[in-house]
Amino acid sequence: MHISLAVLLFCTSFVDQLLSSSHFWNVPLFKTKVSVYKTRRKLSSPTPPENYCRKDLCPPNVQHIACDNPFWGPECTKPRAGVNMDKIKTRIVDLHNNYRAKLSVSGLGKLPLAKGLPKINWNEELSTLAMRITNFCNDEEASKCVNTPHFLHVARNSFYHETTNSSKNISPENFILETIKYWGDYYKCFDPNYVEKFPPDASEDEHEFANIINQKVRFVGCGMLTRKPGLSPWYYVTCLYNDKVKPGQKLYD
Repeated sequence: MHISLAVLLFCTSFVDQLLSSSHFWNVPLFKTKVSVYKTRRKLSSPTPPENYCRKDLCPPNVQHIACDNPFWGPECTKPRAGVNMDKIKTRIVDLHNNYRAKLSVSGLGKLPLAKGLPKINWNEELSTLAMRITNFCNDEEASKCVNTPHFLHVARNSFYHETTNSSKNISPENFILETIKYWGDYYKCFDPNYVEKFPPDASEDEHEFANIINQKVRFVGCGMLTRKPGLSPWYYVTCLYNDKVKPGQKLYD
């Protein structure tokens, strides 16, 4: 009993000394944070899918490509695969803006200098609709209307190509960039008079180049499909722009 009492007194004395020591209180204390959850006063509803069957999107008796159409066109058979635009959309936008910047700074061929064309930005909705067009292998009949509630006069550039021995090794990503360069390099043949007044009988090449330099264009979205029905793969590219060039329109100031 005396030994136990002595041990108890010793431990009590040691604890008193430890608690009175300044070093003890300087030891950092770690506290686990307890998350506090607050209930939102108003829960936001999920955004409903866009209704592309609205009558105000398309001309009379013209069906929107995303209205009651299948995801794949009946003539665009397997094997086929879409190309991920997320990996290349920045380069697509930069390529468009490079043409516009040159036109504003040093000029393109014989075309008049622009006062300063606004930059183009990527638009996901236009890209999705462009993808729908390529899923139909760029079928003209199925894609007569590709407007959106925000853009009621969407312009379109499309191109398809069967790869040959000289082009079979080009990647889909590089192919779409080369396609845009093909459209943009048409400045070498573009009539300078068309800048002031775009003609009603313009060719497809002239429309494609005009879409790149049109000062009313602020957004672009592209899609691409690869397909191999035979020995050689086919590439289908479409880019959509928020505004379509109209006959008699001035392309830029």
